[in-house]
Amino acid sequence: MNVKKYFHIAMVLLLISSAKGQSHDNTSVLVVDKQGIMRWKTSGKEARFFGVNYTTPFAHAYRAHKQLGIDLEAAIRQDVYHLSRLGLNAFRVHVWDVEISDREGNLMANEHLRLFDFILAELKRRGIYALITPIAFWGNGYPERDEKLPGFSAYYGKAASTTNKEAIKAQERYLQQFFSHKNPYTGLTYGEDPNIVATEINNEPDHGGDEQQITTYINTLKQVIKKTGWKKPIFYNISQNPSKAAAVARSAADGFSFQWYPVGLVAGGSLQGNFLPHVDRYTIPFDTIPGFLKKPKMVYEFDAADQVQPILFPAMARSFREAGFQWATQFAYDPLAIAYANTEYQTHYLNLAYTPAKAISLLIAGYVFRSLPSGGHYGKYPQSASFGPFKLDYLKQLSLMNTDTAFYYTTTTEERPVDPTSLRHLAGVGSSPVIDFPGTGAYFLDKLENGVWRLELMPDVIALSDPFETPSLKKEVNRVTWNFHQLKINLTDLGADFQIHGLNEGNTVSEVAKHGTVVLGPGTYLLTRKGVELEDRSTTMGTLSLREFAAPKPVYTGLFVKPAPPTLGSDSLIHVYVAGEVVGDSLLMDMERWGSFAQQVPMLRIKPGLFAAPIPTAWRRAGRLNYRVWIKNGSTRQRFPDNYKGEPKAWDDFSSAWWTYDILQQGNWSLLYRPENDRRVFTFPSHHPSIRHDYVIRPRSSAFVLNVTLRDADALPGFALQLPIQPARLTNVFGARELIIRGGMEGIAALPISIGLIDSDGQCFSKEITLKSTDSLIRIPLDLLQQGKTFLLPRPYPGFLPQWFLSSSEKMLDIQKIDKLQIYIERDNLLLNKSLGLYLEAIWLE
Repeated sequence: MNVKKYFHIAMVLLLISSAKGQSHDNTSVLVVDKQGIMRWKTSGKEARFFGVNYTTPFAHAYRAHKQLGIDLEAAIRQDVYHLSRLGLNAFRVHVWDVEISDREGNLMANEHLRLFDFILAELKRRGIYALITPIAFWGNGYPERDEKLPGFSAYYGKAASTTNKEAIKAQERYLQQFFSHKNPYTGLTYGEDPNIVATEINNEPDHGGDEQQITTYINTLKQVIKKTGWKKPIFYNISQNPSKAAAVARSAADGFSFQWYPVGLVAGGSLQGNFLPHVDRYTIPFDTIPGFLKKPKMVYEFDAADQVQPILFPAMARSFREAGFQWATQFAYDPLAIAYANTEYQTHYLNLAYTPAKAISLLIAGYVFRSLPSGGHYGKYPQSASFGPFKLDYLKQLSLMNTDTAFYYTTTTEERPVDPTSLRHLAGVGSSPVIDFPGTGAYFLDKLENGVWRLELMPDVIALSDPFETPSLKKEVNRVTWNFHQLKINLTDLGADFQIHGLNEGNTVSEVAKHGTVVLGPGTYLLTRKGVELEDRSTTMGTLSLREFAAPKPVYTGLFVKPAPPTLGSDSLIHVYVAGEVVGDSLLMDMERWGSFAQQVPMLRIKPGLFAAPIPTAWRRAGRLNYRVWIKNGSTRQRFPDNYKGEPKAWDDFSSAWWTYDILQQGNWSLLYRPENDRRVFTFPSHHPSIRHDYVIRPRSSAFVLNVTLRDADALPGFALQLPIQPARLTNVFGARELIIRGGMEGIAALPISIGLIDSDGQCFSKEITLKSTDSLIRIPLDLLQQGKTFLLPRPYPGFLPQWFLSSSEKMLDIQKIDKLQIYIERDNLLLNKSLGLYLEAIWLE
């Protein structure tokens, strides 16, 4: 069967079943065949589950809802609706055993356990399957301090829990009671509930002791679970302690669990650059261990952490299927009620309302995971960015799924549906040939029958601050805004004068489109072709009610202004984000440049929440501008960044607060790296005590430099450093012929290093140079750079994944597509050096 025909058949089957896999009757129980494949007992087909972790019943999420006065059951219902809306069919959470047990391991029937049971019942109602990990080992504090709790994990700690005999006895007692407990909402134990398909004994164990102790520990706890009547697969983590993999593989575990954080965790801010090379393949190093083979594999947690790019999830799903995984759950979906602040896990951020493009990419990834055959291969990146009906484009930030019946996209696209006449499902952000929509939220359009469609519009969202910096419930990172937009739908099945009727509570809209155009706000709507009568019809669409709608109101409504990052070609415009009520052309920007008189410039609305002011032509040359923004609402004038309220040029306006904007290009010169502006640095080995980087002023030149110190350099396995390049730096690179580095070495007379430019296809073009102890100005002709390997930084979890990537592209270097700078020092060049330093003042193209 050819690939395209396979994808067509697979997609049709998935969409017919509303992306839920198999039927949900009591006979839908998994079996594991002789090859270690989980299959549905009734059909014999391979089972595939893709979804999220979600933690509202426990820990910080629970406390935050309580602090904000949120009804927890209502919040859970809203979130589960969104999970269903995204087509997910899998849920997993590591249960905080510290919150539902005592020191002896007795199960405590409390609010946390009740809410856990409640969410399992809600998931069951939506047709979303669950995998339970009953032991987390964690305290419940993060990001706050742990509370003092009676649970056995709190008393014994994570490390002792796998070796201490009393701790193991407590776990045995806890597991026996946990799996014997009946969910009051379903009347079933977890083992009796067919919607709960598997369990993973614990979360990320810390194994000490000898290998036989590890194997015995796993077998003991598995046997306890089995004695409660459990007949489903029991998984155990093998990737957390790769050096102990053989001991885990020798156990009686039915399958093995893995994680994937391809760019690490907790970067402290948003990561920049193309990380598709990082997710090109998931390599498993345990295939030579006999006990590992022919057992099912699952991914208990994964995420593209510290970024909201909507392109990595589908690529990860593809790599998971190449590696043979049958379960994958992202960590973690942010509860709607607290997603405005991203306090639950600083390094993760995913929510349909607050990160719409990333959420739509998760929807697409679910179809990737459930449609691709196990063990397929789709080439190396960038070849692997297009497979079956899926396309990924880093530069456009586009994930796309385009089949006969479904059309999903994460940003504005000119791609057309494969067959508009057979289209039944559409979801996206931005515009396409089917929907012209200027809003920034997600939307869904689903066909109910000929001439009848359901439209769901989410509110706009505006980015206010970096969601991966230190969080607080008092700090907005994104704000939703409820705006009305002119929407145009181009569907032959609806025609140009279709009728629109509001569906959700309080939505009284009743309109007729003109030329396919209508003005609508957030909500759900029934769209009907002219002449189609509104007769009694089903009030549901799969597991969704037609009238359902869940979207947050803004937590804060005051004015907020912040600079937007520069973009490619933006030296003619300064962009700012604006949240809050803004009327018409009421925004002005003050600009000043040293040596010139200040000017005030009207600002233009680019899209909801984004405004820009043109830089005066005479000022569009290398240098620094100061700017600030005035907003006029009625008789009130407010200025940012100082939040001053009053008249411009008032005699008592003493504030000197301005934002700055640097124009760094002039002629054929383009600055790629300058420490004053570029503080994001990735190094290998990561978080190593022998490696330190800071910023210092050179004593003679007074230059501000990045200073990297390598102590015990002779013991390092090599050294790598990467510096992301801001796209706006590539404006005037036409005709550049040389890469120029100003820097030097300390503690050594000279050292060979490799310096390279990594492009947006993951290709690295590099050359070895010698950096000397004196201040050096090194010029490298670009035509001497040779294609080679890219070091993958930041490093992933688990650490056994590849260090190097070699792109499948054979294109020549395109300096307009430079994504990162790379410096690498071979281990052999470090062996004779106890301590040395490297400093960089600037890197540019000329």
